[in-house]
Amino acid sequence: MTRPSRYALLILMVLLVLSACAAPPAEGEAPAASLTPAKTAAAAFQGETAVTPSAEPQITPLPGETLPPQPTPTPDQRLDPADWRDWPVVPERISPALQALYREGIARGNSPHAFSKVGDCQAIKEVLMGLYDDPMRYRLPEDEQYLAETIENFAGSFNRDGQAVKGGYNAAAVLSPMWADPQVCEPGESPLECEYRVHRPSIALISLEVWWDGRTPERYEQYMRTIIEFYLENGVVPILSTKADNVEGDHSINRITAELAYEYDLPLWNFWLAVQDMPYAGLDPTRPDGFHISYEAWTVRSHTALETLDAVWRMLNQQDVPVPETAETPQITPAASETEEPVSVLFLPAELLSAPEEGADPGKPALILSLAERGETGTQPLGLRLLDPQSGALTELPGGTRALQAVSPEGHFWLVSEGTRLYLQSLDQAGQPLEILLDNRAVPPSAGQTAAWGLDGSIFLLARDSEGETRLDWLPADGSERVSLDTGGQQPAALLGPSAGERVYWLAECAGCEIPPVWSSPLDGGEAAELGAYLRPALSPDGARMAYLVENEDGTETLGLLDLINGADRQLPLPPGALVDGAWSADSRLLALLMAERSDYSGRQFGFRTYILDANTFSLRQVLELDGLNGRVLYAPDGVQLVRASTLIQDSAYRLHLEQLDLRSNTAAAYDESLPPAGEGFLWVQSLAWVQLPASTLSP
Repeated sequence: MTRPSRYALLILMVLLVLSACAAPPAEGEAPAASLTPAKTAAAAFQGETAVTPSAEPQITPLPGETLPPQPTPTPDQRLDPADWRDWPVVPERISPALQALYREGIARGNSPHAFSKVGDCQAIKEVLMGLYDDPMRYRLPEDEQYLAETIENFAGSFNRDGQAVKGGYNAAAVLSPMWADPQVCEPGESPLECEYRVHRPSIALISLEVWWDGRTPERYEQYMRTIIEFYLENGVVPILSTKADNVEGDHSINRITAELAYEYDLPLWNFWLAVQDMPYAGLDPTRPDGFHISYEAWTVRSHTALETLDAVWRMLNQQDVPVPETAETPQITPAASETEEPVSVLFLPAELLSAPEEGADPGKPALILSLAERGETGTQPLGLRLLDPQSGALTELPGGTRALQAVSPEGHFWLVSEGTRLYLQSLDQAGQPLEILLDNRAVPPSAGQTAAWGLDGSIFLLARDSEGETRLDWLPADGSERVSLDTGGQQPAALLGPSAGERVYWLAECAGCEIPPVWSSPLDGGEAAELGAYLRPALSPDGARMAYLVENEDGTETLGLLDLINGADRQLPLPPGALVDGAWSADSRLLALLMAERSDYSGRQFGFRTYILDANTFSLRQVLELDGLNGRVLYAPDGVQLVRASTLIQDSAYRLHLEQLDLRSNTAAAYDESLPPAGEGFLWVQSLAWVQLPASTLSP
């Protein structure tokens, strides 16, 4: 393929992608979750008033007095924002403070070989530098061969959009969890936070449009301050960018961008200047919006961005400071109590976990909720709540930082984690908590479930040995001694519960792989075996089936069902959307699926569709939709009702929503009035389950 035809093909491929670029939220549509501007917006933009440094005070000596020599003030090398049109396309200096911040960020785990893009449709990989990850798509001139070093250093970061780039993104959208990918990002995470967590860049290139209803330069400035300060707090060097257009009419956005670059002493990529000699100043004359750049400007955009990245990277590393090839993970010293030998039970008292005698009161069903909030300091567990579905009464359980792991088959006991401590909990007849510490070296559930029940009432858990290796322990329900099962030399990362029959299933740690493999360990002391790599596996309650997800190359999703007994594997194409949660019915026949509705273009979320899949017939039916973000779904024990939870946006804050959906009538009853009030942070339900409590607890 000749070079002209290759570019022509590239243009045709993205025609549909760039049909429109502005699809952001209305002002005030979604709060920015945990990212609150550290500073108020600067004074309103006033014409072309320059921002200049304060003059040094002049000291006049008294008569007959000789002043000591005064230090010569360091000259301000920053360019005047009033002259932003004359700033160079490629920045020419980096402050010593940024060099120090860059090195500190790498020491904290940022990758010296990764950069991120934060932007809109003109920052997607087809438009901005994606070609540099494919040697067949570019050729460096003889006098630009030095750029090859930068391309090699940041290989893998060019041809990716990441989580902070999407058509229609603006400075407000990248700060709102409404626009984050629910399959990649954590609850309450904004696209900006999500991109940093998954990519850990050392440099971030920021190029954002200003489209939203009621937009003002002052609001743009406020959001940009939040973005800048987020990166600075995490040791990432931001590169700001001017834009080619002037949709606001007075170039106030470019001026504010230059003012921010001046104030924070950041490098600025003056893309506006780079396209001034092009026809129509780089803008597309066929588009009436006055925003989109021409296809001819794409090459200029990618090339000058690469030059800017190269210059900034070289200036950051100009001091003789060694940069590690691979950032080391900070070591966390455990608390004193965690370094002691486990104060756990070696076996479970069989009488404690025994089912109620025949004819005894089975108790009353209740929902147990594990809540969390994402605020300015990150994610904070809010502990456990018990909800009486009959009265709506909400009871807070002791231990405000504990998270739910699993519930026993009969529902009378549950496992909760608090750091490295794993507890067995229940309530007595008076509603008072009963508690047993099972292990104080248990693996925290950061990567998934690390404690599970067997259908016979036994318990499986992941714990650390004296060398820090992870072992898989089994506490049999018959009261026999605790057993460490074979893991085939692998490090278990999470359990797949519940466990049925003679094997327990788990996910192995897998450095560098996209999908961790599923393993199983026999309870008879035999060798562990690998099943294969399955995305988001979920065992049925009877342990006979495993549901999993397949992400197809065209962006669609497929649901797989693997029979763990005979090995049969069936797959069903899913409706449009992103699968965010699922739940098996108690009889292991039905599977409730929660599909997020998202714009294919902008990624904005609009709620959830709910489907019921019959695992025997593979029939699929849709039921009532669910509003909000971070949806959760749970089958009721009767198999004819669903419990659904989400987070709603209300008056620039977040609140919990919880409802019980009757599948027969397709109607829902909400428990919102019983839930904790809205807070400033993102509030969500981490997990929920049904339990059976003594009839005397909670409400009469």
